[in-house]
Parts: sequence; structure tokens; C-alpha cells
Amino acid sequence: MKTGFSFLILLLSLYSCSTLEEHILQEEVYSADYKELLTKEEFNIIDIDSVNNIPELTSQMAALACERKTAGLKFTFDEKAFHLTANARCPNPRETSCHFQQIQITIINDSIVRSPFGIIKEPIENLEDLVTEISNKPYFFRIKKDIMKRGLIHLYFEENEDISTAKKVLAEIAEVFGKMNSGEKTDFFEYDILITEYSPIPPPPPPFEASE
Repeated sequence: MKTGFSFLILLLSLYSCSTLEEHILQEEVYSADYKELLTKEEFNIIDIDSVNNIPELTSQMAALACERKTAGLKFTFDEKAFHLTANARCPNPRETSCHFQQIQITIINDSIVRSPFGIIKEPIENLEDLVTEISNKPYFFRIKKDIMKRGLIHLYFEENEDISTAKKVLAEIAEVFGKMNSGEKTDFFEYDILITEYSPIPPPPPPFEASE
């Protein structure tokens, strides 16, 4: 009887481990271009779980930018493993880089900036509503194509902000855009992330705030 009970416990343990492993494998979130860039020499991965603070993160990203490399950011948040790409500005650039995307979203720490000078802000949890709002505007679609123009997300983090804020915001971006691109058109709303050191001068208002 005791032997049978022990065998039952063993089976339950094996089943639990198997279920847990399956759960972990299912909780992987990738941005659309992450896997494509994995084999590229100009792609370097930063493990944010091993980064102590925001200055350390921005410093590592800036160093990659100066080498003209793209950062792959991996981290865990809310029991999920995230993998996405991002860029930064080189503090001593050899040439000027410009970003002309019509769709631009500005985020400071964990707040979405919705007005000039950052007077009106919304929590990052409202990002899905904002992205849906943008996708409902016809002039943000590519000409004769049923997909959005490529967007640019500006992320500004104050140097004393906790590194967990960066993970929270990046996770929300990955989740929201992953959902937006989960239909038949996986490239429906492509985007880039630009992580920049926080400046006391508020960034310009996003173009979508202008009247039609």
C-alpha cells in the first residue's frame, strides 16, 4: 500500500514538473524582428535582469549605438520571458541620425505623454487604447496597403528610476503590439523603440495629437 502511494506521488510530481515546463515554454514573448536579427553580427543582447540601474542600461545601449549595433533586450517580467529589440543614440555620433516616422509615441518613465510639454500624461496601462486609437485613423495607413506606417516609440527614463520600470514599460509595449500583430497580418503595425536619456526639456508632442 505504501509502495503504491509513493508511486502515485512520483507520477504526480513528474506531471507537475512537465506542466510547469510547458507553462514556461509558452510564456515567451518576442518582438517580430528579434529572431530574424539573432544571427546578425550587428545584433547584441543585453540581459536587463543582470542590469542594476537605468544609467547602466542606457550606457550599454549607447555603446552599441556608437558601434552601429542594435540591442536585443531580454528580461523576465510578470512570470514571462520577453525578447525585443531597441536602439539608442550614440553620445558622440560621427553622423546625425534622423527619425521621420509620422507615428510617434512618447513615454517618460511609465507615463504616456499626450500633450505638449508633458502636461497631460496617462499610465502605461493605457497604451493599448492609444495604439487602437492610432490604428483607427486612415491617414496613418500606408498608401494602397492595409497596414500601418511604421511607428517610433520614444522611451525616456530618469536616471534614478528603478530598472523594474523599464521592464514594465517594455513588457507592455511587447504585449500590446504583439496583440495588434497577432492576426493574419503579422506586420500590421511595425515599430521601433528608441531609448534616450531623460532631458528636462519636454519632447515635442506626438503627431497624432494634431487635428485632422
